[in-house]
Amino acid sequence: MIPMTITQATILMALLSALARAGLNVIDRHQIGINNISIRTINFWNNVIPGIILTAASIATVGSEFLVALFDWRPMLFAALAQGVAYAFSYGFRNLNVNQVTVAAKFSDLGIPLGLFLTTGDWSWHSYWFSVATTLVCIPILWVGNAARAGSILVVGMVLCVALVAQASLSPLLTGTLDDYDSGKFLAFTTAVIVWRALWSLAPAFHLARSRDFWHTRLLASPAFILRCILTIATQVSFVAVMTSPASAVAWPILNSTGLLAMLISASVLKDQQPANERIIVALIFVLSVFRFSSQ
Repeated sequence: MIPMTITQATILMALLSALARAGLNVIDRHQIGINNISIRTINFWNNVIPGIILTAASIATVGSEFLVALFDWRPMLFAALAQGVAYAFSYGFRNLNVNQVTVAAKFSDLGIPLGLFLTTGDWSWHSYWFSVATTLVCIPILWVGNAARAGSILVVGMVLCVALVAQASLSPLLTGTLDDYDSGKFLAFTTAVIVWRALWSLAPAFHLARSRDFWHTRLLASPAFILRCILTIATQVSFVAVMTSPASAVAWPILNSTGLLAMLISASVLKDQQPANERIIVALIFVLSVFRFSSQ
């Protein structure tokens, strides 16, 4: 087996996380956009069911380590940051289309390396130019009939950038590095994060609990929801792994390209139309990722 550098391993883990998150976005499009199921209901159950599964696995394998992690403030804050980003994207999707939100979020790639430098002292010009390049190739999307919405794009972009830069900058302080973790501690931390995300998502969903649809077992038993839970676990595990890497700065341009990957998958699975320029942008980001992977 060919050994990989930390940066290369981080890039591969970020690609896994981005693909899993893109799959979640496509399922959201199917369940929320096509089947008209409440996004709050789906998000709540999507946090609860994986939380139950991983909690059972953690109790069975690491026991007390999970309880320690569950009542530790770091997984709690890590989950709050993740949930804050989710709410920021929800705000974005209420005001802009998917393409605009994707590009608005990409601008955070320019600030994330600076934020990480302030909190960790780590800096890589290779990673920063990778961030700049993957952002620049996305800009043409904004010029496709969007001039009249420049103000909304700016506001949403600022909200997303603040949320994403805060998450990226503070996460390494909350997770430590891979050297601090064995597999048991990693599982305990990841499970605690998912449990706390379920708790953070409880408040917005609480008033829906009186709705019959909120407790509809058909949603929980549907193949799409089961696949969603699997992808959620894959996303969370790979994301925490990326955040524990000293080279996490290189991962964010890939993670923030999830929307473009989702559009590509959606075009294949749901037969949505995807303009040629979006396919070209995805291809360019992939080429840039391969180039960055090979530069180590």
